[in-house]
Amino acid sequence: MKCLSTENIAKYQLSALSPDEMQAAANHLSECEKCRRVTESLTATVNLLESLPAPMAPDLWPAIAARTTRRPMRWWVIPATIGAAAMLMIGILSFHPSQPETIAKADEMASPYITTHQIITANDLLTDRAGIGTALVFSGEMK
Repeated sequence: MKCLSTENIAKYQLSALSPDEMQAAANHLSECEKCRRVTESLTATVNLLESLPAPMAPDLWPAIAARTTRRPMRWWVIPATIGAAAMLMIGILSFHPSQPETIAKADEMASPYITTHQIITANDLLTDRAGIGTALVFSGEMK
């Protein structure tokens, strides 16, 4: 007969099995020395753990409360944050390449690369055609 698993032996000890399973486990334990030793070992372990005193948890609330007290905010934090964000936006917008000469220069610089890409990938079935179309639109060759 197949021996019981340790999990089923523990469930048997806790009466957590169905009535049929409880009866089958009892029958098996009466015949199997190995399973009886496991049952006795588990019983001894549970008894030893129950004899130990319960651990005392330290009172953590005073330490938590001490760390969560709110400190007053400095009066200058919010205006300084808003000012920094405004300066960042001004910097970004002032260097944005929206001028036509900048776009033309970028188009001139990218044109050889776009042409090379078109030549290399012309016969490649796995080429990203959408990427090439986008490149052509930006290069001015496709409108």
